[in-house]
Amino acid sequence: EQPFILRLLTLALLLLIPTITIAEPLNEDAVRTIVQDAIANRPADKLEIKFPDHTTVMDKHTHPQFQNVLKVMMLARQSTKWPYLVGPAGTGKSTMGEHLAEAVGVPFLAFPANPGAMMHDILGFISATSRVYEDTPYVTMMRNGGLLLLDELDKLHAGIASGTNGLLAQMRVTLPTGESFPLHDKFFIVVGANTYGTGATSEYVGSTQLDAATLDRFARIPVNYDTEYETARACAVLGTTNGAKWM
Repeated sequence: EQPFILRLLTLALLLLIPTITIAEPLNEDAVRTIVQDAIANRPADKLEIKFPDHTTVMDKHTHPQFQNVLKVMMLARQSTKWPYLVGPAGTGKSTMGEHLAEAVGVPFLAFPANPGAMMHDILGFISATSRVYEDTPYVTMMRNGGLLLLDELDKLHAGIASGTNGLLAQMRVTLPTGESFPLHDKFFIVVGANTYGTGATSEYVGSTQLDAATLDRFARIPVNYDTEYETARACAVLGTTNGAKWM
């Protein structure tokens, strides 16, 4: 009885499904071409993010991890865990920092990966000649709000890592002048790194091990290559066939 019912269902489906005419047999290359064309010509992404005081519409492609990172960042003051974006070079960590700043409506600054940089490059210093305090854009951001990306924290001087830990522990900053003030409610810190902070690897030999107290301030989030976006860009630049082969 059951096979007879199945045959009836199959016949009904065949009658309902319109006839499909294929001009030529589809092989693997033809299927790949169809898929890549669909990716390259897809409509622009649109993401609506609602905050208590405003709504942001992101009409651009964002990394698949973007929404997860945004949630971690917005809850960081309660959780004391700030986003630590970890992944290979070129996965879009810095670009995600720009997108996060755009989403919350604040300025964006990236502190470059310079092993010789010190904490005074962020907090400013008192000139030895004029005895005048030299401010920095990062301090202005701490006063007025903004998103600071510490790019490649695992390659920066240990003093910056420990200084950042102190900032996030107290949520206030003390300048070389002695002035102390709380960090602005809309001041955010995001960290980018190639390693998990446990030391150098065979690929990233210049990375250093981070102190456990510093790592405890961050939620490490893996950021891998966005293959869909990379494929679309490759097809847009190289053409569908060559772009697919390149990927």
